[in-house]
Amino acid sequence: MNVLILYSISHQEILMRSLCQQICNAGVCADLLDVTSLVFFSPSGRKAPRLIQLYRKSFSVLHRDRITLWLVCRMAEKYDVIDFQGLFTPLFYTISKILKKRGKAIKTHFWGTDLTLAKSYDRSWKGKVLENSKLVQVATEEMKGHVADKFHDYLDRTVVCPFGNQHLDDLIVLMEEGRQLDLDFTKMVLTGKIVVCCGYNGKETQQHIKMIRALGALPVDVQKKLAVVFPMTYELEEEYLATVQNALKDVAFCYDIIIQRMTELQLLSLRKITDIVVNIQVIDSLSASLQEHIFCGGVLIAGEWLPYSLFTDHGIYYIKSGVSDLSEKLLDTIQNLDTLKRKCGDNGQRIYALTSWQAVIERWKDIYLHLDNS
Repeated sequence: MNVLILYSISHQEILMRSLCQQICNAGVCADLLDVTSLVFFSPSGRKAPRLIQLYRKSFSVLHRDRITLWLVCRMAEKYDVIDFQGLFTPLFYTISKILKKRGKAIKTHFWGTDLTLAKSYDRSWKGKVLENSKLVQVATEEMKGHVADKFHDYLDRTVVCPFGNQHLDDLIVLMEEGRQLDLDFTKMVLTGKIVVCCGYNGKETQQHIKMIRALGALPVDVQKKLAVVFPMTYELEEEYLATVQNALKDVAFCYDIIIQRMTELQLLSLRKITDIVVNIQVIDSLSASLQEHIFCGGVLIAGEWLPYSLFTDHGIYYIKSGVSDLSEKLLDTIQNLDTLKRKCGDNGQRIYALTSWQAVIERWKDIYLHLDNS
């Protein structure tokens, strides 16, 4: 069986390569293609089709989608299963329509916001992709509930299986080898500070302003104990950045807005040094960054509206908060940090048993085999 994995969010290349490699390690031959950049990856060493190599050299906006469609559909002839990762481009509808007619088995994997924040104007093409798919994959039961609400006709072909998180194994290696952390992503002096991480991207839906207000309402002597990190390395707009910077003008805590892309070691280092992570975004599915913070023993304060039954159902301790009482929850967490960290002591092994590749890879393999045999 040969699987072609397609995706369109180029800044998720590391995640997608990890997925492709893990699938191959499990005994399923898989290749990966970014339909936006036409970057091809094959763990087995297969070379990108010559047509794609030639087109990338003369990549232009003119007729870009039309040519990409033709190239991808030509390429897909050599594969048995086509896996659409994340419904962020309508191009996937046209590709799925053509490949279904050619008898290809298609799987669609919702990532999160492509499902939960789907508006009425793009539900139509997304529904047509699902119509052309034999299976729809989501990460959590809550996301399956969103499928029931928005695409009910395809609920019977929807399966729950999360991404494996390669960073959990990377963090184990980092800790076992005693490698030195790379903290060059920030200019703050972190020694003696309580490190607080707010959100994990630059979207306005992360609600940075509300986090800043809650932190700024803390007593000044408490604020001065903090080093607050705002990771905003992707999906950040200049206008929103200016708004966040303006909100930080009068705070007493030291802070750093991380805009430049971090290396993998720097990202792992941030997870390792964070004492408290705050996540009050509007909606979430199963953020990998939160899994990593939890794995490292960080105390998570999350919006009480966020669908984290995976955590609560498996005894993973975290603190639920509304916006109105976020400052109060932060103060209590800071004052009782050592006690709360002990309560989080078993979180690491529990999250590993749920979302590591070791925990989920057989399920992924079964899904692909089911598609190939159906």
